[in-house]
Amino acid sequence: VLGSDNPTPYLRRAAQYKLNDQIHFAGHQTQVEKFYAAADIMILPTLYDAFANVCLEAMAMGLPVITSAANGVAELIENQKHGFVLTAWDHKELAARIKDILAVSDPGQMSKTCAHTAAAFTQEKHIKKLLHLYEKVIKQ
Repeated sequence: VLGSDNPTPYLRRAAQYKLNDQIHFAGHQTQVEKFYAAADIMILPTLYDAFANVCLEAMAMGLPVITSAANGVAELIENQKHGFVLTAWDHKELAARIKDILAVSDPGQMSKTCAHTAAAFTQEKHIKKLLHLYEKVIKQ
C-alpha cells in the first residue's frame, strides 16, 4: 500500500485479521513505477474521486484496475477487459473481482489492452481539449 496517509489504523486492522505479514505499507514513494511493475492489480475502491490519475497510471503500466463506480476513471474500464468496476461497497464483491482477474486466461492481453487504452489520454491531448473549451467559452 502506497501513500502518505497514516497507516496505524490499517496496521491494527491487518493485525486483527492476522494479515500483518501479508500487507506492507510503503508510505510515500517517488518512483512508483517500480511498485507498478511489481504489482498484479491496482485496487482503488474509492468513495469518490473525480478521476483518479493513479488508476490511469496503473493502466499505462499494464495493470488491470479494480475501482468503484464513484471514480470517474470507471468510465474507461470495461469489465473483464481492463479490470472491474465495483457495483457496491462490498468486500465480497471486491474479493470476487480480485479472484476474477487472477484467473484471467490471458493476462498479457489484458495488460496490453489497459496500456493501449491509457495511451489515448496524454497530457498534450488534455491541454488541447482544455484550450479548445476555453476558446469556446470566451467566444460565447
